[in-house]
Amino acid sequence: MSSRQTRDVAETFDDWAQRGRGEGMEEGHRLTAGDLIASLPIEPGTRFLDLGTGIGWAARDAADKGALAVGVDVAPKMLARARARQGPKVTFLQASFEDLPFQDGSFQLAFSMEALYYADDLHRALEEVSRAIVPGGRLHAIIDFYEENEASHAWPEKTGVPMHLLSEQAWLEALVAAGFQDASASRIRGEEGVGDAWKWEQGSLHLVATNPP
Repeated sequence: MSSRQTRDVAETFDDWAQRGRGEGMEEGHRLTAGDLIASLPIEPGTRFLDLGTGIGWAARDAADKGALAVGVDVAPKMLARARARQGPKVTFLQASFEDLPFQDGSFQLAFSMEALYYADDLHRALEEVSRAIVPGGRLHAIIDFYEENEASHAWPEKTGVPMHLLSEQAWLEALVAAGFQDASASRIRGEEGVGDAWKWEQGSLHLVATNPP
C-alpha cells in the first residue's frame, strides 16, 4: 500500500497536471538537463529508466536517440499526459521509487530530474534504483532542492509536500550507502541574468553514481 507521503506527492502533481503545469516543468527542466540527456551514451536498444517522469520529456528524448525508455511516476494524471505523447519506444508506468516493478539489472542508464527528494524512504528508494540498474550502469540525477541552495528551502511549505533536504556531500554519502560507487557531484548553471538568481549562483546539483561492476 502506498504511504501517506506518496499519496500526497501524487495528489500534488495530479493537481499540477490538471492546471497545465506539467508542460511548464518540461520547458524549464529541458533547459537545465536537455543537453545532459543529449550527451548520455545512448545507442539503439539502450535500456533507459526515467524516475519521476512527469509528462515524459526525458524518456521521449532518450527514445529519440534509440533507447528503450521507461518512465515511472506516482501521479496518474501526469502519466496520462505523458501517454498522450508516448512514442513506440517509450513505456510509462505508475510506481513509487521504493517499489520499482522491474527485475534486477533491467536498465543500463537511469535519470531523475527534480524527483528523488520526494521519496518517502530515500535510502530504500536509492537501493531500488541501484537494484534496477545493471552492474556498471549509471544514475544521473538533477537536484535543485539541496542545502547549499538556500533559495529552495521554502519549497516544501509552498507545495505542502515534505522533501528530503540534503547537502551535496550528504547526497553523495546517501548514494554510496545505497550501494552505488564513484559518486560525484557538479553544478549545472544557467545563463546569468536569466530566471531566478540561484539558477546561476548555485545552479542545479548534478549527481552521478555507478553501480559496482
